[in-house]
Formats: sequence, C-alpha cells, structure tokens
Amino acid sequence: MVRQAREIYVLSADESLQREVAKRLSGGGSVRSRASAGEALAELQVAGREGKSCLIVLDEALPGGNAFALCRKLRTSGKHRIAMLLRSEAALSGPIATFCGAGLALAYPQGLDDLMSEIAGESTAVPLDELLRRGESGGEDAIRAGVLKDLESLSSGGGLLDAITDPETKLFNYPFLLFKLDEEFKRSARFKFPLSCVVFGFEGEASESVLLELAGIFLNESRDTDVLGRFDLNSFLFLLPNTGPDGARAMAQRVHAAASQRPLRDLAGDRLQISVGVSTAPSEQIQKREHLFEQARRAFLAARDAGGGIRVG
Repeated sequence: MVRQAREIYVLSADESLQREVAKRLSGGGSVRSRASAGEALAELQVAGREGKSCLIVLDEALPGGNAFALCRKLRTSGKHRIAMLLRSEAALSGPIATFCGAGLALAYPQGLDDLMSEIAGESTAVPLDELLRRGESGGEDAIRAGVLKDLESLSSGGGLLDAITDPETKLFNYPFLLFKLDEEFKRSARFKFPLSCVVFGFEGEASESVLLELAGIFLNESRDTDVLGRFDLNSFLFLLPNTGPDGARAMAQRVHAAASQRPLRDLAGDRLQISVGVSTAPSEQIQKREHLFEQARRAFLAARDAGGGIRVG
C-alpha cells in the first residue's frame, strides 16, 4: 500500500492504462485521471500553491505536448512525486526522464508490476532545486537548468536527443555528462562497485570528420553501459561503471592504440597527439564526484605534457 494517502493523478489518454493504474493505487488516495496535459498542469499548479504534494503517474505518450517537458514543468509546480511510464524502448528514455525530474522511470506495461512497491518505499518528494544541486558550482546548475528549459520547446521524438548530444560527434554533451557523472558516482557509492573516469584528448582543433572518426573509435571500443561524451573543444569524458583501474586502463589502451593507428590530423595539419588520463573510485583521495573527474583530468594533463600516452591518477 502507498505509505501516505494523497491525491493521485494519472496523466494519460489511454483509458486501459488509466483503469489499471487507478485499480493498483486506489488504496493510497483519491485517483484522478486526466487526458489533457494543460488541464492537469493547471490543477497541479494550484495544488502546489496550496502546499499539497501529489503523486503523478505520467504516460510518456500523453498527447498535446512533450511529456518530458511537461515533467519538468510539473516538478516546478510543487513538491509532487512523478512516476513516468515509458513507452519507448530507447535506452536513453530512462535517463532523460530522470534528468527532467521524474522520481521513477518505469517501462510500460512491465513497470506497472513494480509501481506499488517502488512508491511504497518513497515518503516525500525531492524539491527541484535539490534535484538540480548536483555539485557545488552555480555555473553547472545554471547549465542544467538551461537544458531543462530547452526541452520545453522540443516536440516529441528525436529532438530530445538533440538536447543532450554534441552536434559534431553525436556523443553526450557537457551538461548531460555532468548529470551522468553525478548519477553514476552516487550509484557506485551506494552499491559499492567501482567507477572509472577516463579523459581522452589532444592539442589543437580538429575537423568534424576527424571528430566523428574518433567518436566511432570510442563507440567501437566501449560497452553499452559506458557513458561517452564530449567534454570541451578537444577532450572527451568516459564513465565506466563497474570497472576497476585494470579494466579502465585496458579500455584506454585500446582507444589510444586505435586512434594512434589512424592518420588523424588537426586543423593545422599536424598529427594528433593522443593523451589519456584515468581515475577510479572508490579511493581515499576521491570523496566527491568532482574528485573523480579532477584526478582523471590531472592525469590527462600530465600525459599531455609528457608528449602523449596514458597516465593513471
């Protein structure tokens, strides 16, 4: 049973889903079904102003707007808890839902079996400002808030990927990398498995074709669970869950070797000098997610200053 009786909103135009969710959650409070995003948002904004905390079950296929952008708006309208039911099989749907403020991201219809037990373990909603407070830098929070704002203008479909990927390499972009770094670091600390961070880069600038070739190498040498992204103009960040220092170094060696074997050149015509830095948590020197990145970055800079190669921090 849901821990606390409260108002429950099922936001979906699918009547069978409405009935099924209402049946499962009726013991936890009054259940209201809404097929209109606009109507639901108006009601929940009023509830938020009245200090009410509602449970929202949001169907990804809700018509009349982008469900992910709606999720973000709902999180700003009060201390509501959101469970998003995902229709898409895309691997990024769950992370995007979490990024937009959903406390739960469950596949539909399989996730209905887990909805009751998951919600029963949660007593309060996390305020949006706390959700976004991933680090100590106000600048990073501003970047995340900007990405969430951009999602409001996107239509359903592939546009969501554009908001979290780098346009030149099609890898994750800097804001989403920060989000994933925080998420993976917390998961590592909670479940006590290693997490490695790899910074890969070169000096100078490269053409889009060279960047795409590098991205292809990264994807070819990585696993589905690895997080790959472009950190800045000439460096990339890899997060390797459940990977210790030996595994991270082996991956770095494969990437370094594959890139070094290609005739890759920068815009000045010089051959790319590839440098890689590696760090792994848990470690006595790594207490925060920032430490994990900083250690890998320092190792990368040391490798670059030494003329290239791989350094383990």
